[in-house]
Amino acid sequence: MITGRISWLLFAFTLTLWVETGRSLELQPMGSPVADHGRNLVRDDDFSGLDLLSVESFFWGGSEKGRSALGNLTLHMPGEAESIIAMEKFQPLLESSQCTKNSMTLNFKNERSYQYGQRIWKWVNDADDRTFVLVAGHGHCGWNKHRLPFIVSNVLFSDTKNTVTVTGKASDWKTVAHTYELLVGGHPSLAKRDASPSFSLDFNHPLPLSSKSVSVGDVEFTYDCEDCGTKGEFDFEFQLKTELLIPKGVSMSLSPRGVSANFNPRLGLSANFTDKKSDERELGRIPIDGISIPGGVLDLGPEVVFSWGYELGPVVGTAGVSTGVSIGLQDAAKLAIDLTSPDVSASGWKPTVSQKPVTVDASISAGVQLNAKATVELALEALGQGFEVGVNLEPFAGAKFNVAASSAGACPEDPKKHRFGVKIAPSLGVNLNVEASTAGNEEEPILSQAIASVTMPLPSMCTGFGSGPGRPDPSKPKKKPSSESSHGVTKSSEHAPTLALSSSSSPSPSESTPPPTATSHTTTLSTTLSRSAPSSSPSVHRGTHDS
Repeated sequence: MITGRISWLLFAFTLTLWVETGRSLELQPMGSPVADHGRNLVRDDDFSGLDLLSVESFFWGGSEKGRSALGNLTLHMPGEAESIIAMEKFQPLLESSQCTKNSMTLNFKNERSYQYGQRIWKWVNDADDRTFVLVAGHGHCGWNKHRLPFIVSNVLFSDTKNTVTVTGKASDWKTVAHTYELLVGGHPSLAKRDASPSFSLDFNHPLPLSSKSVSVGDVEFTYDCEDCGTKGEFDFEFQLKTELLIPKGVSMSLSPRGVSANFNPRLGLSANFTDKKSDERELGRIPIDGISIPGGVLDLGPEVVFSWGYELGPVVGTAGVSTGVSIGLQDAAKLAIDLTSPDVSASGWKPTVSQKPVTVDASISAGVQLNAKATVELALEALGQGFEVGVNLEPFAGAKFNVAASSAGACPEDPKKHRFGVKIAPSLGVNLNVEASTAGNEEEPILSQAIASVTMPLPSMCTGFGSGPGRPDPSKPKKKPSSESSHGVTKSSEHAPTLALSSSSSPSPSESTPPPTATSHTTTLSTTLSRSAPSSSPSVHRGTHDS
């Protein structure tokens, strides 16, 4: 639970790069939907815009690059000694207005409107504790670039000049907004307008990964990803409700539109260890357009954060491995994050997953899993409050590789009956997760929940290496049998990918060794590695399925 006056409204798919290079759609003041439809416009005989209210709504809007967004801040003044009024509603009744930091002078066009204002506003003078908030619109004071809340504690009247002078002090939204609702996004329910604006978070980005080389102890590998990245966008909406500075409701919703991700890793691996090693590394942050409401009302700084991780082991051998996975999300999926409970409600987020072939270019015993992670992070600050929230998509692909040998052929369905082979048990899938924390407390999340997880074990495969039984490789010179080379694993340089590391040579079996009596069983080879340079590469048979 979130209790007390905590700092709580920032949303992080971490904001450093966004602050430096990201752009923000700055929403501009708009009239209320009622006023825009002509039902509450100031007329010569209508002075209701001068009434002091207990509730007032302020709207902002904007569009850029074909995307539109709306913001709605509704302020409540529930106390008997407080009220609020928007100058935008009665400004057409004024001849002029002048402001300082401590006063505001309003010159009315005629005596009737002046007398109406005098009768209503003298309420603030009848008790010492009474105040009302007068919100000046953009430019109404001449020097104010944005809407400016002004706390009025006293009013002076000049009947001869039809002038009202209010005294008090210029303030800010954070100070005057103690009880309010804030709604920001592209949903038409924001203002119930005829138009249907749409604000979305751009998710069209390539994975920022060139070839990476990693050395961890006795592990060396390179890693890259061809045509990897994300597509689509997320519709976004944010809601905040506060009573007397205490949060009563904080929520965010996301829904995908055409969201998909491709992950096609290639790995060059050279290692000899029996334990497991894992790591995750950030690849980069891509700032995307956010939203701001000037005057400290709202700052939304989204970005897409890419990272990749691996889990390896045990591994014996040197080989190149490639695979791939594609995922897609349904447009009907909906996600609602409640940050006051906290809780997550998700529907329709089970992704579609499609596989790409697993290939290996040399004999290797290994367990490999690679993952990419694309996180939509929102850094959102409203009226001085903050949270950090991230929603991530994590496709992964991997396999277990077991070296096998048989004089009858390591792979039963291999027509060439290669003596050595690698059995491959592939798997792939995707995880979708939500995390949230209060601003500045990222290490202690208030929410961490999986919204979908799909793992697809795939049919096993077997890839053959080396010459068939009883048929020595004619390209190899005959050698005396060696106990070391006859129990090694074979690496095919003919089919090795450019990423495969070659810092330590892979052993090759001696094809001149007389084959044993043909048997149908499969045995795991010894893990002893030869450090001598391999002989001419044997042929490689790919893609044969295990029986």
